[in-house]
Amino acid sequence: MIDATLRENVTFGGEIPDAAVIEALHRARLEFTSAGERGGLDMPLGERGRRLSGGQVQRVALARALAKQPEVLLLDEATSALDSVTEGEILASVEAFRGHSLVLMIAHRVTTLRDCDKIFVIEDGEIVEAGSYSELLQTSARFRDLAAVADGRPLAVADAGAR
Repeated sequence: MIDATLRENVTFGGEIPDAAVIEALHRARLEFTSAGERGGLDMPLGERGRRLSGGQVQRVALARALAKQPEVLLLDEATSALDSVTEGEILASVEAFRGHSLVLMIAHRVTTLRDCDKIFVIEDGEIVEAGSYSELLQTSARFRDLAAVADGRPLAVADAGAR
């Protein structure tokens, strides 16, 4: 985040039309552009303006990435500060990039990866397993344990059900 307007934080010096900025903010579920919001795209953010929560800062960064429509979109813990409902909405928006961009997601929250084509499980810096979410649930005890914890189930129950 920089001490600048919402528009400047999304465009970050690039030439992006306001309509594309608003669309990116909408996809990132950050709605500061309505008439009811003081300033809209010209709203100052940062030290001298409106301060944002951690989740809002993440969504501004995501809107910045979405507005530029990159060939490769790297999301490194992009939804970690969001509640699960907002995360699901944003992941649905990112889904629109399939076929247009290569989307690489890094996440510790296993549920974030449910719709990914390919998941790589990394341990001690090495890829130890790979597959889709459903494939890994079938073939990987390690991944089943991670998914069980993410779903709030105790490991013993998850292990017993997998046998």
